[in-house]
Amino acid sequence: NISEVGSARLHELQALYERRGISHALLSAEATNAKFPQFGLQTGTCALYQPDFGIVFASKAISAAWRYASSLGVEAHSDFRVEQLNQHSSQSLSVVAADGRIVH
Repeated sequence: NISEVGSARLHELQALYERRGISHALLSAEATNAKFPQFGLQTGTCALYQPDFGIVFASKAISAAWRYASSLGVEAHSDFRVEQLNQHSSQSLSVVAADGRIVH
């Protein structure tokens, strides 16, 4: 996690890690750049480093998944309550929505 020095969000996350006993270190821009030069942090920023894991924020991950699906030509439907699945063959099915829409 990277943010401005003094960020409330990083402070809250660091407090959570401390409560849960999760290994972490708050790194200055200089320390982060020495360890991870690909980030190129600017003075005034810092990073909360977790050596044992990373964090994926759900909203960003979901948005990325939707963009990726779209780039593959997937037709996505939201506000779509599935009522029925109809299998036509081993490679074909249709989806019937509660409002009667049918997607093949």
